[in-house]
Amino acid sequence: MKFIPEMLLLALTIILLQLNIIFAQQYENSNHIKTATFYSEQFVLEPGKVTVTDLFDIEFPRGHIGIKNFQAELVDEHRNSLPLYEAYLHHYFVLRYFENVTMSRQANQSQPIYGKYFRRNDGVCQGSVNSYSWGLGVDARKTSLELPDPFRIEVGTHPENVPKEYNEEKWLFNIMVIDTRGTEDKKGCTECRCDHYNVKSEDFISKTGIDGKLMSSDYKGGIFCCEKTSQCKLQKGYNNRQERKASLKYTVTWVDWDQYQVPIKFYILDVTDQVTYNGSEPIHNCMVEYSITPQNTDIGHYHIKRTKIPMKKGGNLIYSTAHVHPGIVNATLYVENGKVLCAVKPTYGTGEEPGNEKGYVVGMSGCYPKPGSIKIQDGEILTVEFIHENKYNTGLMGHFYVRITIVVRAESVIKPVSRRLVQFEEEEDEHVEPNIVYARKNVHPLNDENVILAREKKYLPSHSRSTSFKGTSQQEHIAQSSSIQNEVHSHSLSDVDFLNDEEENMKFIPEVLLLSLTIILLQSSIIFARQYENSNHIKTATFYSEQFVLEPGNVTITDLFDIEFPRGHIGIKNFQAELVDERRNSLPLYEAYLHHYFVLRYFENVTMSRQANQSQPIYGKYFRRNDGVCQGSVNSYSWGLGVDARKTSLELPDPFRIEVGTHPENVPKEYNEEKWLFNIMVIDTRGTEDKKGCTECRCDHYNVKSEDFVSKTGIDGKPMSGDYKGGIFCCEKTSQCKLQKGYNNRQERKVFLKYTVTWVDWDQYQVPIKFYILDVTDQVTYNGSEPIHNCMVEYSITPQNTDIGHYHNKRTKIPMKKGGNLIYSTAHVHPGIVNATLYGEVLCAVQPTYGTGEEPGNEKGYVVGMSGCYPKPGSIKIQDGEILTVKTHIQLFSCEVDI
Repeated sequence: MKFIPEMLLLALTIILLQLNIIFAQQYENSNHIKTATFYSEQFVLEPGKVTVTDLFDIEFPRGHIGIKNFQAELVDEHRNSLPLYEAYLHHYFVLRYFENVTMSRQANQSQPIYGKYFRRNDGVCQGSVNSYSWGLGVDARKTSLELPDPFRIEVGTHPENVPKEYNEEKWLFNIMVIDTRGTEDKKGCTECRCDHYNVKSEDFISKTGIDGKLMSSDYKGGIFCCEKTSQCKLQKGYNNRQERKASLKYTVTWVDWDQYQVPIKFYILDVTDQVTYNGSEPIHNCMVEYSITPQNTDIGHYHIKRTKIPMKKGGNLIYSTAHVHPGIVNATLYVENGKVLCAVKPTYGTGEEPGNEKGYVVGMSGCYPKPGSIKIQDGEILTVEFIHENKYNTGLMGHFYVRITIVVRAESVIKPVSRRLVQFEEEEDEHVEPNIVYARKNVHPLNDENVILAREKKYLPSHSRSTSFKGTSQQEHIAQSSSIQNEVHSHSLSDVDFLNDEEENMKFIPEVLLLSLTIILLQSSIIFARQYENSNHIKTATFYSEQFVLEPGNVTITDLFDIEFPRGHIGIKNFQAELVDERRNSLPLYEAYLHHYFVLRYFENVTMSRQANQSQPIYGKYFRRNDGVCQGSVNSYSWGLGVDARKTSLELPDPFRIEVGTHPENVPKEYNEEKWLFNIMVIDTRGTEDKKGCTECRCDHYNVKSEDFVSKTGIDGKPMSGDYKGGIFCCEKTSQCKLQKGYNNRQERKVFLKYTVTWVDWDQYQVPIKFYILDVTDQVTYNGSEPIHNCMVEYSITPQNTDIGHYHNKRTKIPMKKGGNLIYSTAHVHPGIVNATLYGEVLCAVQPTYGTGEEPGNEKGYVVGMSGCYPKPGSIKIQDGEILTVKTHIQLFSCEVDI
């Protein structure tokens, strides 16, 4: 027998636009951002050992695509994050190469690169290690490499400078990890100090350094002391030589390439580059690493390392950060006149958990200048400067990452005036927003010789807004622009990005969009609704809830008021959450079953709240519920999932947001402080007789009796029946599921809800949405023409209806009082679900992802995620009063179904 416990077995989540919003031809939003997480081939770590490995042909998205982000971290064989004080990730580098498969088959282990042609980045020193496409190390977890929209690294095409016979694009990892378990001096090992390793000074006499010259015997430390056979000194008596299997977990974010993406160039500026000249031609000599030796550590508090590097080809700076090692104070990129292009600072850990290891650089900040605001000229000399603590340190790296778009002068773009020329004029109509520019006629320029010109606009929106929020826990400002781009394409994407703003009052035009000015080409019949400006950066912060305690077999239900949440007038783009333990490791569902989390918004009258006590927790609080029906039940939250939380996306496409930080008209003014609440329910199934029965809240598995329900009132306000078989009323705070006989491990476990919020500052370019929950248990009746909703929240598949076919269908019809344009839809479900569908005609059909393994997020037999529907905005309109059908399709297993 199958039960659908608690909060809503199928509340189909629907997000609707307000009716008065008219859609224009904004960016074609069907090119969705895609994200995939992979795990590299495993490699082995051993205490004190240095592991250096090259992993060819790694898993990577295929096709002609644009890479938006690449993030990586080191994990163990159970896919748990490894702390830097045990496994020091010196670096990972990602290199692109093209393979001649026939030649590669002839290669052997001593010739791993035979038949491979490497496509390096756009910088200098390509003969050294500075030729990768992405790379970080100790600083990997909290350094963002994300590119703002619409800028991408273009891959999946065959570059002109790669011989045609090398025709298969592949990717390679170069990884170096130092296992510091049991070592005498962890810091000395991670700095690759030669006197800490099994090397001798005479070993370097015959070696050639990175510069191609013979090394000196007074080499103190660096990568040449940390090679594959290197062993760092272990503590005396340390005998635990246990091997550990590790892999690199990496997440790639990308889009399919189209005319709206803007390709960028990637340069690595190395502070060790000793530039000389042959006439006017610069000769680069990157040493890759450097040391602060005892001879120069007594001069001042800081050690400054700088160099001057000429940029043969300039461009507009899009993003910049730096790869560093511990001891860094800051790093700065200057132009010749001393103007700062980018200054970045480290984040040092303060604790023990991975990503916050005390004393280690766990991240670097980054620079996202407004596109077009910083131009690097062809031939301009840049100064790279790294400032460290003035302490003995070897094997330091100082690599500035610079991502730019290539620029041409306006006249070189304007030349083909005999072709179609699209002129723009400022609209004088006072009813038109002053930052919108209209085209005189509709064109779809796709030819390289087509150009788009625009006069400089004086009315640009201010971007000086800031957002404050409570707390600082794991805050990351991932500054990225919206993914709404303009349907504008100018000249060739490969060699034209911006028009020079020095010529005839022209602004930069990056091929896909007029920078800092959004232009949309409209057909005459299309009405403009809203425009989206591309410099309102997206911000992301990760928080951890207050701790609560789990105990084997117990049901934990907790309300956590006034949780940490971004503050200010903002638009929420995404909310994701998962359950983690006190070490902040993900908890598997087969031990801690997250039945649900719900996030509710409320407004507080602080004076009244101070008078409340533990028996009156909601006194002085006014709840602002979602836009749906059944507001008296649990279906009133703003975000919520459960077992399906890790792999169900709640992300809204741009420019649609949930608007918060304002005082709604229907909330009394004396309730003037906006806050947020978690309602969380977790079932600890450790040691239970029947995990499945416990998670379904079957009454006969818990310490409840049928007579307990006679005096209880159900969700519908009516007295409950004594034959209630299972659901939320059997899983209350005092409920205990049956444990296995002889199970004595009653160890408590402290846990948190880890949650990540993504948002933007609110402005006129954001589009507010409405959020409705349609519950398949809603038993709609009518008082005349007025619908009366009655959501039961949960339902059961009992023995009486499990022998008819292989599937159980549950459906209901729900009238939508107010319609709108469908933007996004998904469903919150429990195990046993086959699919869920929303009909008029089919508006949305979603399917579950079931786990196949043991690791968190892939637990076998559990629903770990649901798909979602992102229709093209404006393509699906729900009419006022339209009746929608919600249907769930559940699999029957003889007489029992998991729900």
